[in-house]
Amino acid sequence: MASFAIVFACLGGYCAWKYARAVVLIGTSIVGSYSFMRGCTYFFGGYPSEAEMITDFENQLPVDDMYNIFWIYLAMFVLGTIFGVYYQIKNGHDHARLDEDEHYKQSSDNFQRYRPKQY
Repeated sequence: MASFAIVFACLGGYCAWKYARAVVLIGTSIVGSYSFMRGCTYFFGGYPSEAEMITDFENQLPVDDMYNIFWIYLAMFVLGTIFGVYYQIKNGHDHARLDEDEHYKQSSDNFQRYRPKQY
């Protein structure tokens, strides 16, 4: 587990350095979508707690409290992330502090071709 953590931490650091704009765009979409989805779970219920799921997985037990609503929440998370990425590509503007960062401005950005021209 420690070696996976080290390898993926290095990989994440490299991606954040090389593709800063893409990491910010995708990261904010994931965090925003998850936060929205988890907020809905507190109001409507039906989402098993992470502690219960981890315990069930460790003991190789079937997760009994994953009702159909869980899959709806999961779909909400995935679709929210996709929508967030799409919306930010089409309409997003960088935060002023990011625009001032020289490395961020020079970073390779695969999404640049989709951004509207700034006048």
